[in-house]
Formats: sequence, C-alpha cells, structure tokens
Amino acid sequence: MILHDRDIDHYAGAIYDLQTSNKSFIRYVALLRKMGVKNAYFCLALLHPELQGVDPHDPNLDEMTKVLIWEECKENPWYFIREVIRIKAGDMIPYIANRGNMALMWLFLNHIDMFLIQPRQTGKSVGADCLMLWLIYFGCYNVDIQLITKDAKLRTDNILRLKAMRDGMPQWLIVTDKSDPDNTEEIGYATKKMRYIAKVPRASATDAEKVGRGATSPILQFDEAPFINHIGITLPSAMGSSTRARENAKRLGAPYGVLYTTTAGKIDSRDGRFVYDMLAGAATWSERYLDAGSQAALEQMMLDNSTGDVPLMNCTFSHRQLGYTDEWLWETMARNKAYGEIAERDYMNRWTNGTGSNPINVKILERIAGSEREPDDVQLFKEGYMVRWYIPEDKIESFMESRRFIMGLDTSDAIGRDGIDMVVIDTRSRAVVATGTYNRTNIWRWISFLGAFMLKYPNITLIPERKSSAQSIIDGLIQILDAAGVDPFKRIFNHIVDNKERYSDEFTNTGNSMLRRRMFETHKQYFGFNTTGESRTHLYVNVLNDSLDEAAGKIFDKKLSGEFRGLVVKNGRIDHQTGGHDDSIIAYLMANWMLTHAKNLQHYGITQKDVRTEVIRGQDKISVQDMIRQDRARKLRDQLEDLFVRLNEADSEVEAIRHEHEIRHLMSMSMDIGESAESIQELIDTAAVRRRERMRNARMSGPVHSMGFNGMYSRQPSQWTPPPMSC
Repeated sequence: MILHDRDIDHYAGAIYDLQTSNKSFIRYVALLRKMGVKNAYFCLALLHPELQGVDPHDPNLDEMTKVLIWEECKENPWYFIREVIRIKAGDMIPYIANRGNMALMWLFLNHIDMFLIQPRQTGKSVGADCLMLWLIYFGCYNVDIQLITKDAKLRTDNILRLKAMRDGMPQWLIVTDKSDPDNTEEIGYATKKMRYIAKVPRASATDAEKVGRGATSPILQFDEAPFINHIGITLPSAMGSSTRARENAKRLGAPYGVLYTTTAGKIDSRDGRFVYDMLAGAATWSERYLDAGSQAALEQMMLDNSTGDVPLMNCTFSHRQLGYTDEWLWETMARNKAYGEIAERDYMNRWTNGTGSNPINVKILERIAGSEREPDDVQLFKEGYMVRWYIPEDKIESFMESRRFIMGLDTSDAIGRDGIDMVVIDTRSRAVVATGTYNRTNIWRWISFLGAFMLKYPNITLIPERKSSAQSIIDGLIQILDAAGVDPFKRIFNHIVDNKERYSDEFTNTGNSMLRRRMFETHKQYFGFNTTGESRTHLYVNVLNDSLDEAAGKIFDKKLSGEFRGLVVKNGRIDHQTGGHDDSIIAYLMANWMLTHAKNLQHYGITQKDVRTEVIRGQDKISVQDMIRQDRARKLRDQLEDLFVRLNEADSEVEAIRHEHEIRHLMSMSMDIGESAESIQELIDTAAVRRRERMRNARMSGPVHSMGFNGMYSRQPSQWTPPPMSC
C-alpha cells in the first residue's frame, strides 16, 4: 500500500496519476506542496498505469479492464475513493478530497487511532463511510466491523448512506448474495465473510458494558462519542474485548484501528468529559506527519509531540480548512437555528464548559475561545520535534529578529504520564507566537533540540519550571549555550540576576567567563521558577487575571485555549479537571510572570520599549502584520531621533545639510510615524537656529540641549546618556 514517500518504489510500473478526472485530488496535492510536504503525491497512486484515463463506471468496459480495476481497488484504496466511489448528494458525485477525509484515510491505513472533529454538514461521516466500504468489499476478509453511535436515528442514517454508496459502485465489482445481511442495523458481504454492525448505547451501566463486550472487532468506529450514554463504560469494555482481534490483524498485516468521528462535546457532562480527557493527551494533526517515512517513525513522532501514553491523533478541522466559506457557515447556522453553546459545539468545534465551574470570567473565556485558530506554520526540526507557529511562515525569521520573547517551559520526565509544554509570548503584545508539546522522548535528544532552538532565535529568554527533569534540561542547555559563546545568565531566568542586589558578588562574577563557568556547577539551583503552593496560587490568581485581561484574545493555540476552558475550582484552589492537564497554562503563566514581575529584565536584553508597549487592556485585535508595521515605524523613529541628535550637534553647515537630506529621505519612505512633514520641518528649522546660536557662543561651556522630533533630549558634547529604563 502506498502511504509514505518511498512506498511506490515497491510497485513495478506504478505511477502517480496526474491526469485523474477527480480534480479535488489534484488540488489537495497542490495544497500539500504549498505546505512544504514532500510526501504529497501518495493519493494519486496508480498501480496499473494502463488504467489511466479509464472510467470504471463506463458500461462498455471489457473483461480484462474490469479485472484490472478490481485488482487496483483491492490493493489501492486511493484509487477506490478517487475513481470508483460515488456519494449521494442529490446526484451521485465523486469523492471530494479535503484535509479532513484524507487525514482520516491516511492515518487509519497507518493503524493510527484518531479523532476526526469537524463542523456539522461538512462530510466527516461520509469520509468514514467510504473507508468502511473499501474495508468491507476489498480491504478485509472474515471480519466484523463495528460502529457504536449515539442513537437509533444516527445508526439508521449511517446504514442508509453506506447502502446508497454501495449501490452507486459498478455492480460488476461486487458479487452479491441473498445471504448478505441488509437491514437498518447491519449490512454484509458473504463473499468475503464481512459484516458491518451498528449499535446504539444502553440506558444502564450494565447494558453499556454489554455493548462494549460485544465489540470483538479489530476495527471500531465511535460516532458522536461525547454524546454516547455511558461512553466511559462502553469504550474501555470495547477496547478490552477487541484487543485479541487487533493483535491478530497486526500479525497478519490486515487493517485494524479505532476511529472517532464527532462534533465537539460538553466538557461539563459526564460523557463529554471522558472523551475530552482522551483528547487532552492526543497529538495534534499537522500535514508534517505525512513526511514521517514509516508507521514506526510516525508513532514515535506522535509520542514525541504529545502527552499521551499511546499514539492517538486529534484531527480537528474548521470549515475554512475544509474549503467552506464564512458565508456558508453563517447561512448554515441560521438555517438550522443554531446559536449559543449548540452553535459553538456543532459549527465552531468548541468544547463548551457552561459557566458555573470555571473560575475565569465568561467574557474572558469567550475571548479565549474566539482567538483559537490553526497555526500559521508547523515547523518540524531534524530531531523530530514540532513547533506550532502563530506567525506567517515567511515572517518568522524577521519577526523573531526584531522583537523580544519569553518562553515558559513546564517540565516533566517525558515518560508518558505528563508532558513538556512550551509557550513563547511576545513581550510587547503578550501574544502567543509559538507552542509545543513533547512526551515519551529521550530527554537528551530533546535538550539538543531546545538548545538549537534557543541559538536559532537569540531574542528568546527561557523561564523553566524547576521540577522533574528541569535540572537536567538546565544543565544541558547551559552547556550548549556556553559552548556557543552565549552567556546562560542572559538567556535563562535566574535568581542571581533577579536579585542582583542580594547576590551582588555572584552577579559581578557572571561577567567573568572563567568564574561564570564555575558557577554553572555551584549555583545551578538559582536557575528557573520554583513552583510551590504559594507561587502556584500567585500564578493562578494574580498573573492569570492580569495576563488574560490584556491578552485573552491572543491565545490562539487550541491546546492552551482548551486547558483554560477546562479549569475548575477544587478545594478552594484553581486546578485542572481530574484526568485533564494544565501544562500549557503553567508555561504560559510563567512567561507572563517573568514579563510583569521579574526584575532587571534589561540584563536579558528586554528593554523598556519591549515590555507591554502594544497592550491595551481588554483589547486583543492586533495582527502580526500590524506588529511588523509598528516595528518598522519604531525603527524609523529611532533612526530619526539619532539623526536629529546629529543634526543638533553638527559643527558645520555642510554636515547639517547632509543630515537634513537623510531626514527628508527617511520621511519619504511613506511610513506612519505619527509626525507630519510640517512638524519635521519645524524641528529642522529649530535645529538650525540653535546650531547658529551655538556656533556664535562656541566658547561657552555646559550642556547643549538638542531637540529630537519626539521631544527634548539632553546630551553632553562628548556623550549622550539615554533615558533611564524601568522594568
């Protein structure tokens, strides 16, 4: 089966069908190429090139061609969904490839359990149905496939869809039999001893367990799992009952796996909470996974970049990601009378939590949820770790060079029970610019990645939580930074800098490279943020309220947003729900604590102009493009300030004229710096008057006052001292 980049080499003569009549697959491949995915052509695989251009629905096909089509369908599910399957949507139409249904197919065929979460009426169930049809009629032999869905209506709807698509296939492809099961609860294919059985939940816990115990198939689908009664009983029971079947399928190289298709659920309901807690540890889908190279590498990448104990993928797609417009969304919601929490769950993929248990103000929660979006870029590093960027890919380098950032790091031993979470915030806007989640990984390999990341982006200051593997991370990172000639005391938050008055001797010694290296052993306990009951309370009360008031609409990251919306009050303190996580929150709050409470930030290179200068309390709307525009304007203003100082100190008319020309050239760059041409001319004229006066009184001593275009600056003839910075 062709799933990974080199798989096609194992099929002599196989090609990628770039001439397919199903143009949605061509568009999907083009999208993958645009995303930078190398393994972009797998879904165009054609094992029998002689079938290129052949319509399998042509009634005049010869017998040899029919045999080739049947063989292609058996060995190549991509051909089956691309060329053969037809979906009832008024008329019978071809399968439409999009990011959701293609992720579903690719992951399942790699034996990865996965959630597919999409807005209603965007085809998540249809994508699963097409997969099931291939499994029933071509992919499996002597297997019971089992669907568990939330009610009898959905069960009937599902069976009817399958029948309609089955009947839309060329009838010579399948050999029907009177013994084939064919009712509202089950369909089958006796030729291959296949059955597809649909079940619904039971009211009592005992009956729910029985439903699960009856699921002895290697292939399970749970439809609308957050709304299945007693899913917390049925699911574990079903997984236990199907263990032997999955192991046998794996041994035989046959298909197996668990598929969850659903809309978002209610976090504050029993069943919704159970499913939400499963999602909390899942890896977040990115098309970067398509380049894993093998199933084993894919599973390791997932464990490296998630907090779960086993590989589980969260594929959540918005309407835009699936090719639907905002106008379609609003019209669909209006037509179906969807509003409030129902609309948020059914059409915006938001897991709702009511308002009673979460300690965060409901308006703030709305701003957090409203900020959620897909990363602008998912960067895959050579060590196998991913970083989710909320900066356009082509802007990352310039943006990271022009501003200052703080990275909060919630640490763990990365052995499965808990993960390492990274959150990077912009010091000026407090916006989240990058996140990452890492688990079940070699800690030294991860430290190597972190060191490379810190060296690549020198404007990031790290504040790690001192717990679990933190000391190993700090020790390794110090070695990497020091070996590269970088002072760790300027890149990692430490109490020697934060309390330099108290540790004055130690602080002085950090300026000496030899003494500093000795301190890496004797003073390493001073690096990082200590989380105690008191400091945790401070984070969750003071820092949380302040940071969210200023930047709730700049959270962006779905995992971080979900953790905020899943908070509860337990025994008088704010915490995550049982089974939930708050690792990203801790990382985020530590970064914000450093920005607002740490002292001597200038030692880390964070100046007064870098601290919250783009924040307006209660307002969120500032785009990366706006930030870049402001940066350019700020740089222009700084250049003008310097030129005005030089103009005021010019010793000759020739030098003054040169500086005036430079000022006018900068002003011609059409940047919005908040000053008019008239005000600039007035400053130039004032400088000329002062210059002539100074030259007439050249023998006079004392400071000379220079006027910049943004105000008055005092400068001695030989030295200028900038205004004091407060952090």
